Amino acid sequence: MHALLKIPMAGVAVALLTTMTPAGDGAAAVGSSGVPPAHVVSPASQPQNLASAGGPARSPAPPPATLDVPTTGNDIGQVTRTCAMAIGRRTATSSSQCKAWRLTGPVNVVIVLQGRTGTQPPPVLGMVPRWQAARGNWLVASGYVESDDGRCAAGWHDSGAQIELRLTHTNRHHIKLITYPCASSRGERVLFGDAHTDSFDLRHCGGDHMIDLDGARDAMVSSLRGVSGFVSVEYRPDQPAGSRYAGGCGGQVVTDGRVAYVTIRR
Repeated sequence: MHALLKIPMAGVAVALLTTMTPAGDGAAAVGSSGVPPAHVVSPASQPQNLASAGGPARSPAPPPATLDVPTTGNDIGQVTRTCAMAIGRRTATSSSQCKAWRLTGPVNVVIVLQGRTGTQPPPVLGMVPRWQAARGNWLVASGYVESDDGRCAAGWHDSGAQIELRLTHTNRHHIKLITYPCASSRGERVLFGDAHTDSFDLRHCGGDHMIDLDGARDAMVSSLRGVSGFVSVEYRPDQPAGSRYAGGCGGQVVTDGRVAYVTIRR
């Protein structure tokens, strides 16, 4: 039985699971508030909760940005959340259909679309070469955005597209892309998410469970380098190297803590 913690956020009671689910779509260490923790660093034997209760957590000392883009720990929450309990019997595909959340993987890919590609909702499925629409009717994920200057749309934003790169009949790279607009003369739209590798094991794990983070991130960056237009890529160590996240099915996944920032201008 999962314990539920009711947290008021912006006048709405948000339920977060305070335990980890045994399997499924990139499960990770769970926070105790409605905002993502700055990072989750936990020994394999005892995951720790480092969530902040006073608003979106920020990195204590983020490295200086060399690209003028939103960064995790400052503008974007460092961990995504996925619906863990739907309202009713149908799969929750939007926040309005979800009554309980669990924190999932770290945001490790941030894509900034500039120019004409940033002024309209991005055609994500055709934008990332070799990746395709994810199979199935997947639970909604969301990410937190903070905007000190009001330029970007602050608050929680739902995932709008889910794409995958099939590796074998059981394994795939997968990401639920969360998107939000920013007011800018350049025209900007930002997409982000936790790229991860899933392995499907129905008998032992009940379905998908996460087995890797960094490889999926790098595979997506490699594909994005092939899009038309100007493409710039920068990796930043926004979380401590060696950070661990629960992958479901009793395992943990170690990441190097780097976030890939990809700017695409057309």
